Amino acid sequence: MRTSETDILFVPGERGGDPDHWMNRWESRLATARIVSAAREDVASLAASLASAIGTARASGAGRPIILVGHGAGVHAIAQAVAGGMIAPSGPGESSPVRGAFLVNPSSMWNLPAPPRDPLPFPSLLVASRDDPYTSFDEMHDLGLDWGAHVVDAGAVGRIDASSGHGPWPEGLMRFGAFIARL
Repeated sequence: MRTSETDILFVPGERGGDPDHWMNRWESRLATARIVSAAREDVASLAASLASAIGTARASGAGRPIILVGHGAGVHAIAQAVAGGMIAPSGPGESSPVRGAFLVNPSSMWNLPAPPRDPLPFPSLLVASRDDPYTSFDEMHDLGLDWGAHVVDAGAVGRIDASSGHGPWPEGLMRFGAFIARL
């Protein structure tokens, strides 16, 4: 599968509004991508906005598979939307429109509720930093395993955002392309 054959929904975290953040940069380069935004910056609002964006993508008639990309609190919103049944098949015998999720450094701080730990119903890849200031690698690793995600050790790379030197994050974009190609 190629990115042009999918609808890509970016679910930002705490600093997703930073124009130098890799999500904003990737979104501007990928024709079928858009950023999910919420009226309030909390996980429940973001999860509801994600469900709405998935509904909009389905209703567009394009029929493309949906790929989710989450960072920080956005990863929690994806897990919450799945656990809450907001990302589900539209009818009996149908599969979920979501074909995969690319997850980066879920946060355990920021007053977030504990994320659901049930396996995700689609393939996922979780990129985890060894020295994220908000979540330990072991926490991210265990969470990824609970979700059934393939966990990638990114090394000591900080938060994986613009402040940690990951504005364009070309390594991540290559890993994202490889992930989509395997779906």
